[in-house]
Amino acid sequence: MMKSSGRAAVMFMLGLAVLAINSCDLFKEDMFPAYLGHEEARISLSELRQAAGVPETARLETIRTLEIPALNKGYVVLTFYGFFSPPYQVFLDGKSLAVLKTFTDVGNGRFLMYDANTKGILIRHFNDILVLDPGSLNENEQHQAIFLYFDDPWFGVRKDTNTIFVIGMHSGDVSYLKVNIDGSNNWTGASASQKDIFFTYPSSDAADFYIKDLYIAADSGVYLLLGQKESDRGYLFRWNTAEDFIGDLSEGSAPLVAPTTNNDYKPTYIQVPKGKDGSGYVCRAGYFRTYRDRTSVIERYRYDTAQASLIDSFSLPSNFQGRAAFFQNGDAWVLFDEGKQTLHLMRGWW
Repeated sequence: MMKSSGRAAVMFMLGLAVLAINSCDLFKEDMFPAYLGHEEARISLSELRQAAGVPETARLETIRTLEIPALNKGYVVLTFYGFFSPPYQVFLDGKSLAVLKTFTDVGNGRFLMYDANTKGILIRHFNDILVLDPGSLNENEQHQAIFLYFDDPWFGVRKDTNTIFVIGMHSGDVSYLKVNIDGSNNWTGASASQKDIFFTYPSSDAADFYIKDLYIAADSGVYLLLGQKESDRGYLFRWNTAEDFIGDLSEGSAPLVAPTTNNDYKPTYIQVPKGKDGSGYVCRAGYFRTYRDRTSVIERYRYDTAQASLIDSFSLPSNFQGRAAFFQNGDAWVLFDEGKQTLHLMRGWW
């Protein structure tokens, strides 16, 4: 009887030891997550707010990256929104995450564009466009009333010296806005036009989709990533050139995918899995999504095949909550740890 009690006591102590080891590992992973081994720079959100002049009442809404190839520079651009504060757009250095400049009253939407034609960064201020010097971030020009008919602009693509197309959402649909530039450098925006997405399959209209990302590749191919509402599906469209992409948009409400004999610039597309938080990112290194089942990971997929195929993944803490953004032509990316309220500049694991 004493032997059984002793054996039980030993097993109990072993169980406690295993539990303690596992708890210690979990505690260590929580305090010192493995992703820190890929970290290049870090800033806490409280430090960032203080340096940028952003109040606590404004929440972090979006994380974007912007590359200026001619200057070998990159920026991380954050937008903040709050009920009791104006919207803010904060530029961080793409190598150190140092706060560089804050713009207020940027209006609804996440519009951000580098225009090599004007050698300027375009952002939104109320319904106007500000053109910033790409090195100093000082304002060079302001063009008024471009976004009067646009709810939520995201991206801009230059067609020629006289035309820029802005892509975003309007009245719940994927839309575009044509910005006309005359010889006196006056910029005027036409009303936003809604864009149908598919012709017959899948059976959906434009209001079922939302914009996730836009990538212009080195081979001039244009990739537009759309998420489908209330589903785990996303669609990655590809056009051969920016001219094809703009030509497709300028057809007004004609579907992106439809049988036609009048042109050959209709895009191809593949279905991609969305992240658990609806996330999806496309860049030179692949298509990325965050995923959580028993563990949390960022998965990387090939998208140059008939179907998206998994390449590899990057492990995150099991209880991780946060977001990512990827420099489209470099090997760096940004990770926001919502639990720790920290922003991390990361080197690519691929």
